[in-house]
Amino acid sequence: MADQAELWKALSSLQSVKGDFLSAAETRLKHFRALSALLRRVNGPSERGAFGSPKALEQQKEAIDALRAAAHLLQRAVDGDSDPVDIVRRMRDINTTACSLTEELRQRANAYDAILQRPQIEALRVEAQELATQTSAFLQNSAEST
Repeated sequence: MADQAELWKALSSLQSVKGDFLSAAETRLKHFRALSALLRRVNGPSERGAFGSPKALEQQKEAIDALRAAAHLLQRAVDGDSDPVDIVRRMRDINTTACSLTEELRQRANAYDAILQRPQIEALRVEAQELATQTSAFLQNSAEST
């Protein structure tokens, strides 16, 4: 599964070099989903406490980075000939995911067994919150321009 995540990352880079930002964004979303599935498999679907290992914390950071990269690529796709409605729909999905991730990380940081990981989890939560704020601003600007 980790190799698959690396393949999604490499494919996205290749697509963005070619100027296909919409496909690159979709590939980065697949990268995010692959990492999220890996984390759920390792930590369990309803785990709300500490991450099982430092590697899991690292993978969560990489997943947030993939989500941020997808949002950035969608912003670059606006300048191309991509369908604006499709871009907004995808950005809304990223915004919803970032908001959910922010809440999940807040719950994890507040769990008793996560006391030693709290600073790292809180840093991840801040990153997810910043992404949610950025995508929300993009969506608001898109709504105002239509």
